[in-house]
Amino acid sequence: MKIGLLESVPILSEKLKSERILYPFGGKIVVENVRRSVRYDLILSDKKHFHQLPYQASVFLIPGASDSLAIPSRGILLTGGMSHSDSVSFSSIGEEEAMLCVQREIHLRGHSIVPFEKKVRFNRNFSLYKNLATGFALSLAEILFTEEL
Repeated sequence: MKIGLLESVPILSEKLKSERILYPFGGKIVVENVRRSVRYDLILSDKKHFHQLPYQASVFLIPGASDSLAIPSRGILLTGGMSHSDSVSFSSIGEEEAMLCVQREIHLRGHSIVPFEKKVRFNRNFSLYKNLATGFALSLAEILFTEEL
């Protein structure tokens, strides 16, 4: 799985790379800053960059974006946040865990991933979006690769 990061401030890269949160999946996941000539499975971007995205991905996760921003030829746009209209959100947040809620079907790497809810780690020292994006990326990796481990 190839994850591209497009951020004004590198908040996700330090969490996804330095904490080795995707470690159980070894070399099956590559996390890098987005490059124009590469097609990604998932791009995690902040809202500021979405309008200038000439990038290709199967799935984009953009915080606080509107579904009207979706450009079908680029991939599926999932909005992330705490609004009732966001496709990826937390339905509850505890001290160290949160319930990640994905409300749209996702087609990725030949898999059809149906809407789901899943407990994920939540770190109160990090922003809501950092926790949301990290939990979402890890959940996708678990769905795609757990049976292969």
